[in-house]
Amino acid sequence: MEIDKAISEGYHTFIFGACYGFDLICAEQVLLRKQIIQFSNPVHIKLIAVVPFEEQASKWKGQNRDKYFDILSKCDDVIILNKHFKTGVNVN
Repeated sequence: MEIDKAISEGYHTFIFGACYGFDLICAEQVLLRKQIIQFSNPVHIKLIAVVPFEEQASKWKGQNRDKYFDILSKCDDVIILNKHFKTGVNVN
């Protein structure tokens, strides 16, 4: 798996966009690897969530919303970019 390859190549911090679907699947896989201790080569793996807006999961189904908040609670850091949903951002 690509996560294992990245860890073996020296990457230890993983950032995910906290979106429904593939983002959550990948975050779960990183969290599983955080639990594995290699005594011969211990590695501290960090997971950082970058959440587009606070109400990100407000309209998700219960099970997916529960999974989302469970993953966020296990992250090393959670960065929230906006308080509310924004349709576009102008960058000058």
